[in-house]
Amino acid sequence: MDAEIIDIEKLLNNGCGMARDSSGAIVFVPGALPGERYNLTEAVRKKGVQWAIKRERVRTSEARITPACPHAGPCGGCQLLHVHPEAEAGLKSEFVNDALARIGKLANVPLQIHSFSREASRFRGKFHANGGFLGFYGEGSRIIETIRVCHVLPDALTDLLPTMREWSQKAHFKGEIHFAVAPDSHEVLLDWVGREAQKGKLLSLLKRSEPSLAGIRYRGSRGKTKWQRGKTSLTFVWNGLEANIEADQFFQMNPASWPLFFGMVRRFQETYRPDCIWDVHAGSGFLSSALDLPNGGTTLLATEPDPRAFANLQGHFPSSKTSSHHVRHSTAEQALAEPDFPHHRAQALILDPPRTGLEPGLKQYLLESGPPSLLYFSCDQATFARDLRELSETYALAGPLHVMNVCPGTLRMETATTLVRRNS
Repeated sequence: MDAEIIDIEKLLNNGCGMARDSSGAIVFVPGALPGERYNLTEAVRKKGVQWAIKRERVRTSEARITPACPHAGPCGGCQLLHVHPEAEAGLKSEFVNDALARIGKLANVPLQIHSFSREASRFRGKFHANGGFLGFYGEGSRIIETIRVCHVLPDALTDLLPTMREWSQKAHFKGEIHFAVAPDSHEVLLDWVGREAQKGKLLSLLKRSEPSLAGIRYRGSRGKTKWQRGKTSLTFVWNGLEANIEADQFFQMNPASWPLFFGMVRRFQETYRPDCIWDVHAGSGFLSSALDLPNGGTTLLATEPDPRAFANLQGHFPSSKTSSHHVRHSTAEQALAEPDFPHHRAQALILDPPRTGLEPGLKQYLLESGPPSLLYFSCDQATFARDLRELSETYALAGPLHVMNVCPGTLRMETATTLVRRNS
């Protein structure tokens, strides 16, 4: 192709800047920022879109900085370290606006942005390992970028990286290493999942070593536990309630963001004062822990299909003849089909679905006979916008849509909004 000048119009949620060439065709430019200009000399077409291969930046955005992390670029763990922290949340809000307009058919939605420090913002995740290579995959590849320093991880985990890399190299380990760090005690759990090329070598290394770990577990490539030492879970305290979380189990990874989630739940309860509230995707009870149940006069319904999370949930809110709570080990759709589950009593719902968004049966219930108010959290802008569009004939946004930059330096974020039924 002949060289041509292209201008970056916006940042996409895949980390690429979007431009148009002289023919009007869309061009994706990895790492580019809005307002920048490039001299494009080579592009390749993939799935109907041109991807810039060779380009030279001839105008630089004021939002661009030199990343402090030496792994920025090759490492796919953080894709936005070249963006100034003060500009990052604003760019992410444009992701949300774009999804709302294109998918949700919603315009001029007021946004409220919440930012957090990049330092020690990731207390849960997983490394990839292949012998002496231990770290995160490169963006869009299966090449492991070996990590020696990482600012978004807590120090207690970063300090263990040399030891973990040594174990992996000596045992020729290939697989994943899930990690979890307790924010108060900074105890670390590691869960090794994969194969060891030298039989017994990894187990021997783990048994002989005495690092500052709360617990280690090794599972074979089929997931069966072969050996473990120390704790199998960490204790997390949310609003006075304790939850036992394993290394590969979900929790909101940035503890600095927890008060924001709790505050939203409390304001939702105080504003709408439901007699009965259903935490639909309750997990281990993270959001429910913020509810004022004994003093607020609110009955809790909660559903959760994962057995480990449900064990925490049931421990927090035990169902009994003397309790008004109804806690079910099921999905929302399964609970709706159970005749003895009192979903019809719910006057408000807390929604925090997986990335796939709301289940079809749950959406049907909301459209036909859903409660007056919903508090909807989401980690995926596309499915969030889709669900808002499908619910828009029955529910309206109440107040701003919150954009929470809980994973600074990455493309991930959380959004939350309150919906009210139009005929309420």
